[in-house]
Amino acid sequence: MPKIEILGLPVIEEAHIFSTPKYDNILPEKEGCIEVSYIAEGKLYLDGGDSSDMRHQFDISCTFRTAERRVKSDAFHEHHTVCFHLPYRESDGDNVITLPYALRFDALSEAHRLIDEIIRIYTLYPDRSNLISGFILQLLDEINEQSKKVEFSQRDAASLYVYKAKAYIYNNLTRPITQREVAEKLNITPEYFSSIFKAACGLTPMRFINRIKLMKIRMLMAREGMKLYEAAEQYGFSDPNYVSKLYKKLFGQNITDSITVKFCDSEKPKEAESELEAEVSKENGDTPPD
Repeated sequence: MPKIEILGLPVIEEAHIFSTPKYDNILPEKEGCIEVSYIAEGKLYLDGGDSSDMRHQFDISCTFRTAERRVKSDAFHEHHTVCFHLPYRESDGDNVITLPYALRFDALSEAHRLIDEIIRIYTLYPDRSNLISGFILQLLDEINEQSKKVEFSQRDAASLYVYKAKAYIYNNLTRPITQREVAEKLNITPEYFSSIFKAACGLTPMRFINRIKLMKIRMLMAREGMKLYEAAEQYGFSDPNYVSKLYKKLFGQNITDSITVKFCDSEKPKEAESELEAEVSKENGDTPPD
């Protein structure tokens, strides 16, 4: 999803409505050109260039013509397209717009209307370049606003998934938990779950689960004087040797050494215990520990 800073006025190259019972075409590279299209009817497959996927009715595509790409349809389709030259640079600054490769719509929107208006003006008044440029800038602004709404909506959905995942993990800490299990409870794919969880927490789901379990085990050993195997069983581990190796891998020291440093050698064991509880809360983030 490129973010670009516009450096000058867009200049129209072509604008048209095209329909056909079958379509298979190679679009050549056009440096500096951006193509904005929507599917009025049917569907279209785009391969190569910026992305490769299917476009369905009402979808809007933003294509940077930086590479050759194939466009095809095996059945009737109609697309409305505006192609223009635009001086720009990719940027993360403040004055940027986002042009997603695809925007999903269920019905016609203001962006669709602007595409059709540009096509109408270009067809009837091709010499009115300033007017056309103004409408193209309106179109880009509208796509940018719609893209922001989609992005915020996706963030909200991802945050809710992560919150629910953490709650499920804490409610099931005492038994083995898998990434697939949590994803199934959320009705999303394990791959998507892993992606949004790592983006939010900085850890994969399994690393997060294991770190929390290991810190809880460490707390039991320190507070209750449990043996490693006894504390490990409380959190679904049957092999204390595996727990010991996992702890060293994730925390960089032996679990028994960690307990000795935090508790046995501390002049204020209660403060050390509070520090350990704070670590668990920090790992957990926005969901309160059970």
